[in-house]
Amino acid sequence: MENLEKYLDKNMKSMWSYFKKNESNWCNLNSSLNIKSYSAVYNQQYYLLKYFPAYFTEYFHIWKRFFNQYNKKSINIISIGCGVGIDFSALKAYNQLNKIPKFDYKGIDLIAWQNKFKGMPFTQKDIGEIDTDDLENIDLIVFPKILTELTDESLIKLANKIVESNTSSELYFINSYITKDSFSVTPSLTPPTKL
Repeated sequence: MENLEKYLDKNMKSMWSYFKKNESNWCNLNSSLNIKSYSAVYNQQYYLLKYFPAYFTEYFHIWKRFFNQYNKKSINIISIGCGVGIDFSALKAYNQLNKIPKFDYKGIDLIAWQNKFKGMPFTQKDIGEIDTDDLENIDLIVFPKILTELTDESLIKLANKIVESNTSSELYFINSYITKDSFSVTPSLTPPTKL
């Protein structure tokens, strides 16, 4: 893989190029992005320009910590609320630099992001539409920045679906939070444990 700086630089230039072409929409940008605003492509690009480098770096280090503890030959991953696939992009970059176990990744998101990362398996659906087929044989569930956006009811329904349908002997979670109170969530990565 090309070095990481070139990879990030190329992606940021591509995002900026698209965003710049739509500068007539800049005045309409929401001061606070939300699920409804993400359906507009210029908001998607704004989001990526604002968050891609930070989130990519965060996920790259999360993958490093996770795979330093994971010792199986393969892993099935589902990313719920994957968005454009920044976690997938970081996973591919980390894999090319460090050769992790064989992985199968699938991303699910409510919004059809226009510039999803190449090769990212993607299904557009609401969290309430996730079914047993989506969750069967999953070893790792990633929640990229979505948990604080979900209602307690939808989280409980999803948790019940996971328990009912997953057939893996071990199940891991990576949770990445956004919070208004930075002191309310202490980031940590606990070692993999069996259910």
